[in-house]
Amino acid sequence: MGFFLCPFIVDISGVPGTGKTATTHRTLDALTLASLRGECQDFDFCEINGMRLSDPAQAYSILAKTILPSNKSKVPSSGTLSLKRLESHFKLREKNKTPGRPCIVLLDELDLLLRKRQSILYHFFEWPNWANSQLIVITIANTMDLPERFLSNRISSRLGLTRYNFKPYDHLALATIIEHQLKDYVQFLGKDAIQLCARKVSAVSGDARRAVNLAKRAI
Repeated sequence: MGFFLCPFIVDISGVPGTGKTATTHRTLDALTLASLRGECQDFDFCEINGMRLSDPAQAYSILAKTILPSNKSKVPSSGTLSLKRLESHFKLREKNKTPGRPCIVLLDELDLLLRKRQSILYHFFEWPNWANSQLIVITIANTMDLPERFLSNRISSRLGLTRYNFKPYDHLALATIIEHQLKDYVQFLGKDAIQLCARKVSAVSGDARRAVNLAKRAI
């Protein structure tokens, strides 16, 4: 079978355009390939992007549709009802000592899920600690020190020590990214223009997307 997936929480942070989401997706793609080869457990995947939710409570419904064993069409669309179903589901796993199938949850744009009571983040950070939940939560935020600045102690204490900070790209890395992303067109820019674009962006934000977009506009 290979290695097993164990419940835990991974916290990823960094300014926009530093490759957080792209790196995470590439890693998950590699993990999916490993599961197809029988090198690790099969798992479910659930992606929740705070930018795409009209109501943060919709996060419960998205997770419920992924992991609840009932007919997917019968999963309630209401966030409140989905929360109750999820609570019952994890309590039953804990009581019956049945781990079931692991699920990796990606909470992207975590900053947008913050609310005064922080109940949504509390549940998503609490469930991986329940016995047999088989829930793995990966969070991605644009705020470098979000747990210390915005999360209450009862939530930040559940994050654990698995935290990764993506630093802004320097001008050398940005130049390499521009040349790679626009390899069929860089001859229209020239080395000096690429360096100028990379240095300007690295001095302000280090955002790779901004650097590539500037180069595209120049072309």
